Amino acid sequence: MIQSEELQKLKEKFEAAENSFVNPYAFVSIDEKCHKEKMKLIPKAEALDGWIEAVIEPQTPLFIPDTSKEPEEDQQEYPFFSYHENGPNQTNRPAIPGSSLRGMLRSAHEAVTNSCLSAISNGTIYKRFVTPREKAGILVKENEGWVLYQAELAIVAFREVYYGENKGKDIDKAEFAEAARVFVEMEDDQKGQKRVVNIKTDNFANASAEEAYIHYSGLFLNKKQNQKVFLKKGIATDLNLEEAVGKFRKVLERYIVNKDTQIRKTYQRVLNVLDQENRALVYYSDDFKYFSPACISIEAFYNNINYILYQQGDHQPCVAKEALCETCRLFGMVGEKTSLGSRIRVTDAVIKEKDQLANPNDYYFKKMITLKELASPKIAATEFYLARQPESAVLWDYDKAYQGIKKEDRRLINDYQPRINGRKFYWHSLNDNYTTDQKNHRNYTVQLVKKSDPANKKPIRFTFRIFFEGITKEELEKLCWVLTIGDKPDHAHKIGRGKPLGLGSIQIRIGQVSLRRLEKTATHITYCLEDFPLNFQGTFNEEEKNIQEFLNITNTKLPKGAQVAYPLGEKAPNKNSPMYWFMQNRENSNSNKNKQFYPLISDTLPTINETASQAKVLTKKIKK
Repeated sequence: MIQSEELQKLKEKFEAAENSFVNPYAFVSIDEKCHKEKMKLIPKAEALDGWIEAVIEPQTPLFIPDTSKEPEEDQQEYPFFSYHENGPNQTNRPAIPGSSLRGMLRSAHEAVTNSCLSAISNGTIYKRFVTPREKAGILVKENEGWVLYQAELAIVAFREVYYGENKGKDIDKAEFAEAARVFVEMEDDQKGQKRVVNIKTDNFANASAEEAYIHYSGLFLNKKQNQKVFLKKGIATDLNLEEAVGKFRKVLERYIVNKDTQIRKTYQRVLNVLDQENRALVYYSDDFKYFSPACISIEAFYNNINYILYQQGDHQPCVAKEALCETCRLFGMVGEKTSLGSRIRVTDAVIKEKDQLANPNDYYFKKMITLKELASPKIAATEFYLARQPESAVLWDYDKAYQGIKKEDRRLINDYQPRINGRKFYWHSLNDNYTTDQKNHRNYTVQLVKKSDPANKKPIRFTFRIFFEGITKEELEKLCWVLTIGDKPDHAHKIGRGKPLGLGSIQIRIGQVSLRRLEKTATHITYCLEDFPLNFQGTFNEEEKNIQEFLNITNTKLPKGAQVAYPLGEKAPNKNSPMYWFMQNRENSNSNKNKQFYPLISDTLPTINETASQAKVLTKKIKK
């Protein structure tokens, strides 16, 4: 936390609720360097082939959707995954796909071996900024490239440009379309703001008329009272703006895939003008790196997760056979130009005949269960996903960081390099607080598998195998450790959907590890099987930070004394949502005095070890 008198005053705006909470997810740290090397040839005498037979026992209800049948629109109803042995419309015995198990095991293996983060997307990161951009400009593509002209803003009554002769027309076909060149006469209103009193597409005879461009920035044009015209002034910068315009295009493309028709249409107009007329009316940042179609909008970052992980010790996904982390050497990888096959294969987990219940309905809850909404802050929640650095930073994201709590002190931090907090894992929560009566398009209604047989309370048992080929003794021992989490009785993995709500906790135990080898004689070739002895002592150094954190977050007895729940902040009666916690976590008491918002981040996500030891907690924010 920022240790300052100003921040302490800010925090006094809030009072903690009676109970603290633990965020459903936390991050296992990544080391300073990810060791990558070329795949080595394993001597035949050292290469092991065979299989692991393992048993899964659920510790909480499970949900793995059967997506073979798409739900009706806005229904989001899914049965549990199965083989449909009794028919697609009948109750069938549940199964767990091998692909789900493989992904779960790979993530755990990456965490404990300090391997790359193979599942990371290389796409653009977006975030909605809440500080209004005060500078407006006109982007124009001229002979030598894009030029940004400063613009002065004036208010124009929406009815003046859209109603009258244009009433009932599509705005794109109206006289005053997006970025249309107009001429205006203005006067100052009572607040000293310039307001348009006359607007035409042809120049006035009156010498006081000025050339301007009209911009539709609202999302609800039929309700919008005012719009803005941009009056072209001098050139704002001589910097090369190609990359910044590319990021602006990314912002527009993000908006035009929005589900809301009005949002799509609004920003499609801006994109059309940019493409067809090489012009755009924008709001921009002081460094000219970020352009937006409105004073409050989303922005597209220059850095992506791959680049940050590369800077953070080469932890980006492996893409070449000459540089492979330990997990990719075992599980395989797929790059753009090359790939490496996996040396393990994971089967589906099924219920063996000896463990089967007589009635398939007994595996499931009697009714379909509607889960609480799973929508949560994504990687834009930088106070959780990124490290605060340096400690003096009051606000940071994937490109930049700021110091200074007050407006006059706010400044960029030079040489800022963002750092990912680590690998995302979910805490176990052995409670039943995952259902809701409020069914909507943002949550799921699902068929849950129980954790035990209702008749005798024995756990429902799934069995699966992992086949391996050409792996070393060390690789096999590490794989077995990851599979069983060191055979520790109070530890479990998480699988399927609903992990933030407490679903999906499973324990895995190994029944047998069988080694297979070929024996040749003059007349026969035979397979010989032998047992591989399990010994988890010394497989990993459990004093290492990443191993400690992995063991803490997979411990079903942790965290103690606090509920596992998404952050809640109360802004108004009956309005409790993670959104309000994050909004209040960024409020700045100094910024509201002059009605300008200069946010700062107060609380950050505790580390796994801080949560496990109860050294640091999060609390619900309630506005006084």
